[in-house]
Amino acid sequence: MSNFTPPNFIKAISGDYRIPIKPIFLEAWYRVKGMKASFWLGFLYFILVMAAACLVLGLILALYDVFILPLASVHNVASFHNIKLGLKFIFVAGVEVLRFLFTASLAYMALQHLRNQPIHASLVFSFRQAWRPLVIIALLLYLFNSFIISSTNILLHSALFKQQIAYLGSGLGSIFLLAIFLICFFLYFYLSILVYMMVLLILDQKISSKQSLGLAFQSVNQHWFKNIGLIVVTSMVFGLLALMTLGIGLIWLLPMTSLVTAIQYNQIFCEGNL
Repeated sequence: MSNFTPPNFIKAISGDYRIPIKPIFLEAWYRVKGMKASFWLGFLYFILVMAAACLVLGLILALYDVFILPLASVHNVASFHNIKLGLKFIFVAGVEVLRFLFTASLAYMALQHLRNQPIHASLVFSFRQAWRPLVIIALLLYLFNSFIISSTNILLHSALFKQQIAYLGSGLGSIFLLAIFLICFFLYFYLSILVYMMVLLILDQKISSKQSLGLAFQSVNQHWFKNIGLIVVTSMVFGLLALMTLGIGLIWLLPMTSLVTAIQYNQIFCEGNL
C-alpha cells in the first residue's frame, strides 16, 4: 500500500485505532435517535423484496413438481430429483445473496447517519452502486458457509469420527468437540467482520474488492481480538435484551446493530475518535 494509500488507511493498517466496546455501544444508542424511521421503512422494503423473491422461487419449484416431475420414468426419477435439489440450492443462494445485499446497505445507511448525512429508506438499495463485486462476495460467502456446514455434518456423522471420539473417552472427546466448536465460532465472527468491512470500503471508498480485502485483512488483524470481541458482545447483549423485552427492544436494537458495524468501520478506516 504505499504512496497512494490515504492517511486514514495507513492509520488502519498500522493498527493506530481503538475499539472501545462501551463507548461504541453508548454512541450507537445516542445515534439511533433520528434513524429509526428511515431504517424501518428501508427494512420493510427489504422484507417485501425478500417475500416476493421467496414467493416467485417457491412457485417455480411448485410448477416443477406439478409439470416436470410427473414426466420422470423409473430409470430417470433420481435425475429429476437431483435437478430439483440443484434448483433448491440455487434458489437458496439467490435468497441469501439478496439478504446479504440488503443487510450491507443497512450498514451503509447507518454509516451515512453517523456522518450526519441525510438518510432515507431508499438507501437500502445502495448495493446497486457496486452490485457486481457485492454479489460475488455474497455468493462466495454462501458457498463457504454451505461447505463448512456440509463438512461438519459429514464429519460428525461419520463412523470413523465417532470411533475416534470413543477412543479419546468422554472427557477428551468433549474437549475435542468444544475445540471444534470454538474454531468454527471464531471463524464465523472473524469472517463476518472481514466481509462487512470489505463491503463498507467498497460502498464508501469506491475501491475494488481486491483492495478492500487487503485493507480489511491487514487492518482487522491489527486488533483481531478486540474486533471479534465487539461483535461477540454485541450479539450476546443485543440477543439477551431482545429476549428480555419480548422482542419490543428490536425497534432500537436492529438499527443499533447496523450502527455498531458503522462505528467499528469509522474507528478503523476513518476519523473515529472514541
